[in-house]
Amino acid sequence: MKIKASRLILLGLLLVALGFVIFRVVTSIRNSAPKPTVRALPTVQVVQVTTRPIKTEALITGAIRPKYDVDVLARVPGRVEKLLVDVGQTVQAGQSMAEIEHLEIKLQKEQAEAQLEAAKVGEEAAKLDYERTVKLFKADAVSKAVLDGVNVKLKAAVAQTAVAKASLDVAKKRVNDARVLSPIGGLVTKKFADVGREVAPGAPLFTVQDTTTLKLDSSVDAQTYFALKKGADVEITVDALKGEVFSGTLSTMSPALDPTSRRSAIEITIKNNGSLLPNMFAKARLQSKVISDATVLPARAVSGEGDNAAVFVVEGKKLTRVSVKVGAKEGDFVQVDGVPAGTSVVAEAGANLADGMEVNVEEGPK
Repeated sequence: MKIKASRLILLGLLLVALGFVIFRVVTSIRNSAPKPTVRALPTVQVVQVTTRPIKTEALITGAIRPKYDVDVLARVPGRVEKLLVDVGQTVQAGQSMAEIEHLEIKLQKEQAEAQLEAAKVGEEAAKLDYERTVKLFKADAVSKAVLDGVNVKLKAAVAQTAVAKASLDVAKKRVNDARVLSPIGGLVTKKFADVGREVAPGAPLFTVQDTTTLKLDSSVDAQTYFALKKGADVEITVDALKGEVFSGTLSTMSPALDPTSRRSAIEITIKNNGSLLPNMFAKARLQSKVISDATVLPARAVSGEGDNAAVFVVEGKKLTRVSVKVGAKEGDFVQVDGVPAGTSVVAEAGANLADGMEVNVEEGPK
């Protein structure tokens, strides 16, 4: 009996010990299990959609070109005899730039001069003969037929003189054409010929550019076209000249759209102070009209572009994505259509925002 009682006591102790071990294990598992966390709501700043005047503007980019850029061409065939200017030199309109060998042309001119003198002598003789014949006719010494014949000879002599004079004018022009003249004043920017080279009529010898006035050619869409005004002031900046602003004028606006691009060609005239060079890349900012009651908000509040442009409207703690149409831009603000003035929107739209999201709200910058 004592042995049996001892066994029962030992079994009881084992059961108690096992129960304690199980309790500790379960408690340890419960303590080590991850506790559910409460996720904090993201915080966004909000701004109010407002109404205020806004100036519309168009930003145009392109390369600056000379207002006048011409190739100086040879007008007679021959060998280049003299080059009187070089690249980098300034020339005046009408200044001689080169001479083409013209001995043969000069001899043709002298021949034409001699032919004209001979024609004048023949005309003078025919005139004297006619005057004598008229006197004889009045004295009934010659017939009317003789007088008519002398008169015809006089007319032929006069015509011959006119032909000789025209031939001389052509010869003089050819001699003058052997001197290559600059059609405009400006800088010689290219030279295509060397002394001794044979050239044909129409061959380019030099390029002359008038860089005192430059131009920027570009195009705008129809909406921008109607907002612009010919003669408007333009601000021009050049990447190569940081910090400098140049003045220009909207000088030309084409009244027709290109059938392919649906854009209108415009030209901006730029007065060069000597700093600008042809073919520099430039940006032009054109001020157009003022919209007095535009609905505006900071540009950074708009996400997406074009048909995908939208803002996140804040109602309580909930975001609602609302599509908007973006219009004119001035500085950091844009005109929008789709949300009324007074609407609270997220101040800075980002990829982490979504329609229906809940957020904490704080007032953004004014």
